[in-house]
Amino acid sequence: MLYAAGVDAAGNWSQAGCSAVYTFNVKGAAPPVSHFLLDENSGDSAHDAKNDGRTLTLADGAGWAPGRMNSALSLNGGTAHAATTGPVVDTAKAFTVSAWARLTDKSADRTVVSQTGERAAGFQLHYDAQADRWMFSRPVTDADSPAFARAVGAHSPAVNAWTHLMGVHDPGKGQLRLYVNGRLEGWASFTSPWNATGGLQVGRTKHNGVFTGGFAGQIDNIRIWQRLVGEPAPVPEAYFQLNEANGEPLRDLIYRGRTLTLGPGAAQIDDARYGRGLSFDGGADAHATTSGEVVRTDQAFSAGIWVKLADKNLTYSLLSQTGSRTSAFQLSYSKDDDRWVFGRHDSDSDDATQTRAVSTSVPSLEWTHLLGVYDPVARQIRLYVDGRLESSVAYTGTPWHAEHLQIGRTKSEGRFQGNAKARIDEVKLWDRAIDHDPYRTAPATETADPSDPYGKPEVWKEANSPVQLAAHWKLDPSEDGTTAPSEHGNTTPLTLQGGAALLPDDLFWTQDGMGFLGLDGIDDQAVASGPIARTDRSFSVAAWVRVTGNPASWPDGKNGASVVSQDGEVGNGFSLWAERYGPTGSDTSGERFRWTFSTVGDDTMSPTVHRARSEEVVQYEPVHLVGVYDMTERRIMLYVNGQLARSAQAPFTRAWAALRQFRIGTAKNGGSFANDFLPGQVDEVSVYAGVLTQPDVLKVGAGAYPIGTVH
Repeated sequence: MLYAAGVDAAGNWSQAGCSAVYTFNVKGAAPPVSHFLLDENSGDSAHDAKNDGRTLTLADGAGWAPGRMNSALSLNGGTAHAATTGPVVDTAKAFTVSAWARLTDKSADRTVVSQTGERAAGFQLHYDAQADRWMFSRPVTDADSPAFARAVGAHSPAVNAWTHLMGVHDPGKGQLRLYVNGRLEGWASFTSPWNATGGLQVGRTKHNGVFTGGFAGQIDNIRIWQRLVGEPAPVPEAYFQLNEANGEPLRDLIYRGRTLTLGPGAAQIDDARYGRGLSFDGGADAHATTSGEVVRTDQAFSAGIWVKLADKNLTYSLLSQTGSRTSAFQLSYSKDDDRWVFGRHDSDSDDATQTRAVSTSVPSLEWTHLLGVYDPVARQIRLYVDGRLESSVAYTGTPWHAEHLQIGRTKSEGRFQGNAKARIDEVKLWDRAIDHDPYRTAPATETADPSDPYGKPEVWKEANSPVQLAAHWKLDPSEDGTTAPSEHGNTTPLTLQGGAALLPDDLFWTQDGMGFLGLDGIDDQAVASGPIARTDRSFSVAAWVRVTGNPASWPDGKNGASVVSQDGEVGNGFSLWAERYGPTGSDTSGERFRWTFSTVGDDTMSPTVHRARSEEVVQYEPVHLVGVYDMTERRIMLYVNGQLARSAQAPFTRAWAALRQFRIGTAKNGGSFANDFLPGQVDEVSVYAGVLTQPDVLKVGAGAYPIGTVH
């Protein structure tokens, strides 16, 4: 959707509501023009998954070997190669080529893939022995002894290690780019593109009319696009979304055919972090596993998971990949440490030494995202908790390869143990060391290419979490009179404290005409047993409110009155409140108050506070308020009766999670609730994960609380 509004030369925006909205569809990027999976594992040809009539013909000793996944082309470093009879891509235009390569010998130049002309190759993705670097090169002309443009890698390649290489020709910028394992490592100016009309060559190139540069090792999964491919996003190697219906196979959205098998102690549930997920009962059969490997644990990898512990009575293993005697890695909760742990064993043996990255934060019983990273270049393991790097530890052991992914258990001395008592969702593994935590990734959308039954579906991420209803209280009179039941199944009821009461709406100001929460402004409040909003990411909160006491009646020192808030240890993570302003002291005749939505940068006695304020509040007038925190844009917004009243920057250098109680009717400031109680009436309180837009705000104000009616 495209939103447009007017602004004059003085910077004045058009009035709220005077904007245009245009909805349109964006066409997906073109798929590869060629894709050789090289999974045949026998015979003298390889099939192109994008073109049924195109094949690679193996020659001069080319054969097959175990690949990065399934099989791969194996070449002897001499004349062994595979080639097509004609060109695959127009090298005069924009194009991208990628492949996985396992180099076994660095004594000579080695070519992974090229496309040839009459005397030279139009491009080559290769290893240069003199420079000891990966390169993506193009000659400026199809002639003998041409000049070359070379995008050069930043590091000496490892021998016997699978490496992902991608070369990009960008004629618009006049540039060649080389990506190694997903990172941009080299670029070069190239302004003389020409079209090589010969065949695609795997394992060799052409120079001065002679084939040369035979590759030594294995090559797998070659893809070529007739377009630019941007810097690769860290697409997972495996992604178990866990949203399938009961009885359906739990699929890996990335690698077709890979599924999870559940033990009797694991069950599918509806109320996970994003839709459905898994629950583990802590018994010996509480686990889910794959039949084979997911990532190679002897190379760089990352593993992420959402978890909600049921208790902290035992040590629980949440995610691991196991060998015959122990696990190569595991993400776990340690009861002895009362911390999250990412650990690596240095061998598949009973006496293996474990290196541990231990969190600094104390685990809660709320949904938490964990990410463990093994980075062989930095020679370290790292642990991220809810997007923050909490531990980085040197790893000097010898990495080894484990075979089976385990969710909810690990292996020690040849026996499975550490069975989890927890809920788990969104399990992802990457075949690289990612340098940031993508925990804000929305549940991915799968867009399989119907013409490519062998290819992987594309997965993309959004900056903010998907908008989901986290809590909703109608605040109508209840039978017991001491609690306010939740209208959302995942949320606990509110406990009424002080003299707070759920009263019938005799004046019919509420939306449904049923009732509201009455608060006296002295000590009344309604409290949840824990947090509802995750204040360390984007969220929105909404409520109907009617103030019944004006500032002139407030005691000295009372600077405001909160409608809704959420506690930290010392202060609040956010507050939607009526802020007192104007004359103070004995002269209260001119005192007024205005609606304010505030977020706090740290949990201290004197925190950094950012506020979005409205105009003056009218006493006794019902009003619908919505506060929004957009973490990506570092901005807060306050909506009053469906219209944006004010937005403000919230440029926090780090987000923090207020993990104590959610409250209606007051807020914590400096460790105290004194002088912040609201004199008034509150109705229809709702909390959302994610950013509500103005159309969403209007719908929520009209009663569309379940998120399915918003988006």
